[in-house]
Amino acid sequence: MSTENPIDFAPIVGASIAAISTIIGVFLANWFNTKSLNQAHERVVTQSNKDTKLAKSEELYLALFRWHKDVTNLYLFHLRYFVGKLAFNQISELVTDNFRDNSKKFDALTMLVNVHFPELKPDFQLILNMRDSLTKFLDEDAPKKYTVDEFCADQDCFDAVCESFLEKLAIVAREL
Repeated sequence: MSTENPIDFAPIVGASIAAISTIIGVFLANWFNTKSLNQAHERVVTQSNKDTKLAKSEELYLALFRWHKDVTNLYLFHLRYFVGKLAFNQISELVTDNFRDNSKKFDALTMLVNVHFPELKPDFQLILNMRDSLTKFLDEDAPKKYTVDEFCADQDCFDAVCESFLEKLAIVAREL
């Protein structure tokens, strides 16, 4: 057996300690760097989601505003029929000429609520219910069945529900 001098192991032990320390240092630096990158990524994703939600809330606000304006104009045309200012066939022509893309606006509105704002679905359903309650006034025989005051009262309720929805949407946007 040969006896080795402990001095011969000194460089090997020193190099081993340095290598192990370097590996541990690289591991710790990499771990902290990964943690920092994950946090930065989460912040970017959160901010991106907020920006998207804000943009979609603005888009929904405008879509509802425009759709409500169109529907209100439609009801105003029918109100003119109710009071005898227009004939029903004139109303049909006005509706055909002025509301060709109304279904596209409604589809966009529905999509925005369903995809981006499911928490507002019950409020949107109130709008749809009020709109449905107004359809009885769009019939040619409606002036014989209903009064102008009933028509105006239901129209006012529809307007109020739409305004309430817009206010809730504004609150959602401000909370982002």
